[in-house]
Amino acid sequence: MKRFSKLTNGHLFPVVPSPLLAAIARLVRLETVRSVSCPFKDPAVWRVLVDEQLRRAAMLDVHPQLAFGLTGPDADLGHVPLQAWGGFVHLPYEGAAPADLFIRPAWRATFPEYGGADGSLSAVVHGVESLEVGYFCHHLLTNDDMGELACASREDVGDGWVAYASKRPYATADRRWALWALKEAGR
Repeated sequence: MKRFSKLTNGHLFPVVPSPLLAAIARLVRLETVRSVSCPFKDPAVWRVLVDEQLRRAAMLDVHPQLAFGLTGPDADLGHVPLQAWGGFVHLPYEGAAPADLFIRPAWRATFPEYGGADGSLSAVVHGVESLEVGYFCHHLLTNDDMGELACASREDVGDGWVAYASKRPYATADRRWALWALKEAGR
């Protein structure tokens, strides 16, 4: 059963279940996660993401968005005090931006048929794999269990959520949205 929390404006947002929050906190610490696309509005999730962003930015001495790129839902996160925390999040107009860790929004289609032994997790998530335009995914969190995929390992994280990790070596993708977000912020 979903739990909801109420914003000061009266709108509701779903609270992310504890097992999923723990999985996110574990995955963002991996070397193969340098960017995250997250559809949730739960401030607890964003606290975890921003803390990792700031940790990496301090360690690498670069802008937070370049150290650990974050994209949110294509809606306002005004109830999350991102600026007060020091975090930077790109809010896409295109629905959901690609990232190393893609947390699948409920409305997003996937293509498990592309997950064969010679396929890729990126193709399962985006229908295409292209490092040139940043369409690359190394980890997927989804509440749509696609079963075993030959291209990725599968882990049940609880509460109906599944984590997939690509079996391919990590590939660095130029996240154009991160550079665009910095330009928009005047950095």
